[in-house]
Amino acid sequence: METDHSHAGEGPLAGRWLAVSGGVMVTQGDILSGRYLLAEQVGAGGMGTVFRAVDLRTGGEVAVKIPHPFLAGDKVFVERLRREAQAAAALHSPRIARVTDFAEHQGTPYLVMEYVPGLTLAERIERDGPLPPAEALHITLEVARALDAAHQRGITHRDLKPQNIRLDGDDVKVLDFGIARIEGFSGLTSASTLIGSPEYLAPERAEGPGDIRADLYSLGVILYQMLSGKVPFDGGTPFTIMRRHASEAPPPLPPGLPQPVYPIVDRCLAKRPEDRFQTPRELIAALQEALQHLEEERVTRRLAARAPAADGRTLDLPRPPHSEPAAQSEPRADEGMERRVPSATRASRRVWVAAAAVAVLALVLVALAVLLRRDGATSPRAFSPVPGQPTPSSGQGAGSDRSGTSAAAVSPVVTLVFPVDGASVGSPVRVEVRVTGTTLKAPAEGDSSARHLHYFIDADPAAVMGPGEPVPVGRQNIIHTPETSQTVDLPPGEHTVWVVLTDNNHVPLSAVPVARARFTVTGTPARTGDQAPIVYQSLVGSRWRLFVVDAAGRSPRQLSGGNFDDIQPAWSPDGSQIAFVSNRDGAFHLFAMNADGSNVRQLTRGNAQERSPAWSPDGRLIAFVSNRDGGRNHLFVMPAEGGEARQLTRGAANVGAPAWSPDGTQLVFHQEVGNLTQLFVVDTAGGEPRQITSGSMRAINPTWSPDGRRIAFAAFRDNAWNIFLVNSDGAGLTQVTTTGEVNDFPAWSPDGRQLVFASGREGQQQIFVLALDGSAPRRITEGLAHSLHPAWPRR
Repeated sequence: METDHSHAGEGPLAGRWLAVSGGVMVTQGDILSGRYLLAEQVGAGGMGTVFRAVDLRTGGEVAVKIPHPFLAGDKVFVERLRREAQAAAALHSPRIARVTDFAEHQGTPYLVMEYVPGLTLAERIERDGPLPPAEALHITLEVARALDAAHQRGITHRDLKPQNIRLDGDDVKVLDFGIARIEGFSGLTSASTLIGSPEYLAPERAEGPGDIRADLYSLGVILYQMLSGKVPFDGGTPFTIMRRHASEAPPPLPPGLPQPVYPIVDRCLAKRPEDRFQTPRELIAALQEALQHLEEERVTRRLAARAPAADGRTLDLPRPPHSEPAAQSEPRADEGMERRVPSATRASRRVWVAAAAVAVLALVLVALAVLLRRDGATSPRAFSPVPGQPTPSSGQGAGSDRSGTSAAAVSPVVTLVFPVDGASVGSPVRVEVRVTGTTLKAPAEGDSSARHLHYFIDADPAAVMGPGEPVPVGRQNIIHTPETSQTVDLPPGEHTVWVVLTDNNHVPLSAVPVARARFTVTGTPARTGDQAPIVYQSLVGSRWRLFVVDAAGRSPRQLSGGNFDDIQPAWSPDGSQIAFVSNRDGAFHLFAMNADGSNVRQLTRGNAQERSPAWSPDGRLIAFVSNRDGGRNHLFVMPAEGGEARQLTRGAANVGAPAWSPDGTQLVFHQEVGNLTQLFVVDTAGGEPRQITSGSMRAINPTWSPDGRRIAFAAFRDNAWNIFLVNSDGAGLTQVTTTGEVNDFPAWSPDGRQLVFASGREGQQQIFVLALDGSAPRRITEGLAHSLHPAWPRR
């Protein structure tokens, strides 16, 4: 199995991997630092890949976590990883999988952790559904104890979820302690990018990392899921889920659960951190009390079920329908009791009658408690309203601004101004959005900030809070004055504009629109030059998703989602199809779909793993990389609809990232040359590849210009990754980016005048467009999530 391109693609996401690993791809069977033999890949996520490994020094099993290459090449990340690994290694708790080593293998950092066999809690819930309440409380207690051990050393988890909890018999282990904190993947960073696992994130994580109380909220979600079999909020976009965490009460838990469970879940899931358990120890005390209550009820039910009649016969009383066994790890209070009590004595009958009376009284009290719970005034399911959020008694309707301004005070009118002659064919459609007639709240004394109007095209910031189909969150536009206008480019079809009023230039999760207008654009704008859409992959939570956006960065739209990764997208020449790589069936294979994300179909199958699809100029073939020939990566070509593939390269060297010449007669790709990688060209009809770059630089991810004269590629030279151009014969090398950050994945615009590429110049890998006239690159993706592997259609 391969690790370097499991999620990130190729280049500093394979290229940098090759560079820092001495030209050897880290994969199953490799030995890191002469000590850790990688036995098998057991997991992969947003940070990297996890292997089960053998410590050759001790003979024991360990888990090795290898960061994705684009993270491994980030000096700040590596240093943070080192510090947090040291802190995590200091945690000594039987409930935490320990970090035992932090090292580097030929420049690649990796973590060594205790290997914990067994199922993850996520796998257990998926297999068995809701867990018995006593077991759910026991698991929650063990995790809370793990959180407490870390909390005492100032460490929070920040990515607590069932996938990070492993069950081995009665033992419970929390994984990745401190790792989520290292990653910094937390919170809602923009209208379209959610970093983390949104189903388990506390509401305040939308604004920042939170503290230990955010971890306790996540644990409350996990307890809710163990009891009900599902999380309280899911479905739709990450933005949808986070808004629901902030504004909605969770659906009621199933009836018939033990009474102490409800207030624990309610307090864990309180919207405000100050209303939750303030420390893990507070939660531990509540869980211990609840487990003791369950044990007492179980013993009482057992005694009542065996209460003897006056003549000495045992009466089999009906067992309550929702009775559950005690937690497996705790001793049974009644073990051996029946062996110690004689059954035929008058004294024993008095004991059993007394026990039966206690049981009857307990059942009466339980029934009374149920009746009291049905009274809303005392129901433990009651939730405190979110501060600033209207309640049914507040008098605010659905059209209110939840920041406190009533709908009556705001009456904007949305006017859509079209060109006089409509939209001409072959030109972009421009729509002017005017927002007028709005009464703005006067700023307070000494406050120079005025209210702001935000408008969203084809993205309802409130609809994502409700049921139904998820609405992709478009690029947010801000109108700063009471009466103004802005112009946006739109494709033909039906559109909607939404207007939101806020106190500043940030749209909070609780905001709702105050105006809406629908309209239709006619015409057929040409998709040429920078008007053609760009497809790319972006990290959402711990999974890679595919998005499309125009070259101006407007209205990014998510195309894929699910419990898998979609990476390395490639347009068909006419822009109607997208080929990509996905692990939907376990291994990474080639898939294709329509440009709107529909009609997904699998193109390759089997045990081999494929990478880097590239359409031929006529759309009839797809070139790709596969390890089906003895485990090495080589080039193959197959029909675009799938079918038998033809191998183009052979030998011991790995290759990657093929790209077609415009006439379809050649493929350019990168290949290992010693400890470096260089560019090669091979005829698609067959023959020996010929090398076109040389020297000490590491060249990767080539792409042919539309006119066939030049090849753009990424290369590591002078201790930095940058974008270069070279003539198709290898002459005329030119460097086009000069930053010290990672610049990679270049792709040509259809007219050949621009390049789109990924760059880490602003902290994370984002997508930029660079005109080859010398102007500065333009960033077109938002947020703090890594975005990679952009592609433009050929025409």
